[in-house]
Amino acid sequence: MISSRSVDLITYDGNRDEGVLIAVEDRPWEATPARFAEMVAKIDYYLSVIQSGQLSARYPKLAGRPCSVQLDFIHAPGPELTDFLNSMAETMSATGIALTVNALANP
Repeated sequence: MISSRSVDLITYDGNRDEGVLIAVEDRPWEATPARFAEMVAKIDYYLSVIQSGQLSARYPKLAGRPCSVQLDFIHAPGPELTDFLNSMAETMSATGIALTVNALANP
């Protein structure tokens, strides 16, 4: 998750009939102010892509469908980040955009 100004992956979930914007974090999590700022910037960018209509313009098949943001972590996020993301998920739910977190592995 180096660039906060790009979307790592966009996909369609046919089971939920929604677009999914996926961010992949492959670095071990460090609970530093800089890393939290990177995470916020990435999530904010994904929200702006959805809310501004950029996503629908680029992918017309997603127009009018709900969208969610998914964070995939190669290394499990620590408790500070988990609490923070739970809070962000609650805030985002008010906009109708879900935030999900997947810890893919913990090498």
